[in-house]
Amino acid sequence: MIRCPNNHHLALLLAALIACGLLLDSAHGQSPTGPVSMRQAIGYALAQNPELSVFPKDLRIAEARRLQASLVPNPEISIFAEDFGGSGHFGGANVIQNTLQLSQVIELGGKRRARIRAAEAGRGVVNFDFEAKRLKVAAETAQAFVDLLGAQERLALSRQGLDLAERFVPDAEKRVEAGRSSPVETTRARVAVAAAKITVEKEEGQVALARARLAAQWGSTQPQFSRAVGDLRNSPVVASLSVLRSRVAAHPALAKGEAERAQREAHVAVERRKAIPDVTLSGGGRQLNETDDTSFVAGLSIPLPLWNRNQGSIKEAQLLASRSDDEIRAVEVSLNTQLAIAYESLEDAKIEFTLLQSSVLPELQKAFELTNEGYLNGRFSYLELSESRRALAESRLQYLQALINYHKAAAAIDGLTGASSKTSDFSK
Repeated sequence: MIRCPNNHHLALLLAALIACGLLLDSAHGQSPTGPVSMRQAIGYALAQNPELSVFPKDLRIAEARRLQASLVPNPEISIFAEDFGGSGHFGGANVIQNTLQLSQVIELGGKRRARIRAAEAGRGVVNFDFEAKRLKVAAETAQAFVDLLGAQERLALSRQGLDLAERFVPDAEKRVEAGRSSPVETTRARVAVAAAKITVEKEEGQVALARARLAAQWGSTQPQFSRAVGDLRNSPVVASLSVLRSRVAAHPALAKGEAERAQREAHVAVERRKAIPDVTLSGGGRQLNETDDTSFVAGLSIPLPLWNRNQGSIKEAQLLASRSDDEIRAVEVSLNTQLAIAYESLEDAKIEFTLLQSSVLPELQKAFELTNEGYLNGRFSYLELSESRRALAESRLQYLQALINYHKAAAAIDGLTGASSKTSDFSK
C-alpha cells in the first residue's frame, strides 16, 4: 500500500501543532521514535531545526540594538592644571590654576528618537524573516517526508518484484524439464532474481538516505524513528492558481521586505539628524594657588557644520532605501514564479497518476495475468512474460513517482502561500 500523512496545508498545521504544545515542550531536545507521521515530523522540525534555532538569538540581538540606541551620551570629566613650570613669575607651582570641569553632550534634532525607531524596525525584519523561514522549513520537511514514503513504497515494490521473480524460477525449471522451453529460460529467470535482489538492496539504501534527510530537519544525525506512515493516494484539494496568487501577497518574505524598507528609511532619518550639531555644556570650579581663591567656570561649544554635514552617509542611506521597491518586486516575482512552477508540476502529476490509476495500470495488470496464465499453459515464452511483468512494474513506479511529485508540489505551494486548502486525511 502506498502510504503518506495528513497534508493539512502548513498554516493550519502549524497552528494545530502550537496549540498542542508539541513545538516547544514535548519535541524540544528530543527525537521521535517508532512510526512518525507528517504532523509529528513538522512539529519536531519547527521546534528543533538548526536554522530556526538561531532566530531567538537574532531577536535578542535586535533588542540589544534597541537598548543601545536609547542610551544618551556619557558625561565627561576633565582636570586642568595651568600656569606652572614657566619662567619668571610662572616658575614652579606658585601661580598654578587647577580646574575641575564636567561636560555633557546634549543631542539635538531628535537623534535618540530616530535611533530607537531604526532599531525597532530592525526587530520587525527579524520577526518576518523568522516566519518566512518557518514556512520554508515546514515545506521542506513535508517534502522530505514524502520522499521517505516514496522510498519505502519503492522498497516494498522491489521486494514484491523479487518474490515474483523467485516464483518464476521453479516454473521455468518445470518447463525445461518437460521439454517445452529452452534451458536458457531457467538462466534468464535466475538472472532476473539476481537483478531483483540488487534492486532491493539499492532501495534499502535509498530508504536509509531518506530517513537521514528527514531526521536532519530536526537536527538529528542518527534517525531514531522506524518509518514514516501515511497514504500517498489521499491527494489534497488545492485552490485555483488565481486564488493562490492572491495568497502570495501575504507571504512573510514580502512583509520582511516592507520592514527592511521601513528600517532603511529610519536610517535615512538617523543620518539626516546627524547633520544637526550637538551642544556640549560644561561647568566646574577653578582654584588659584597664588591667592587660594576659587571661581566657577562654564562653557558651551557647538561644532560649525561648514564642510562635513554628513552628506556622504545621508546619500548612502537614501540609495539603500531606494533599492527597497526593486527588491520587494524581485521577491514578489520570485514567489509567483515558484508558485506557477509548483502548480504546473502539481497539475501534470495529477493528470499522470489519474490516467495511470484509471486505465493504464488496470490494463497492464490484466495483460500480465493473461500472460502469466498463458506462460504456465505453454502459450507464451518467458521473454513475453518478462516483458509483461516489466511493463507493469515500470508503470507502478511511474504511478508512485507521480503521487510523490503531486504531494511535493502541494507542499511547495503551502510554503509559498501559507494558506490551507481542504484535503483528505492522509493518515487513513
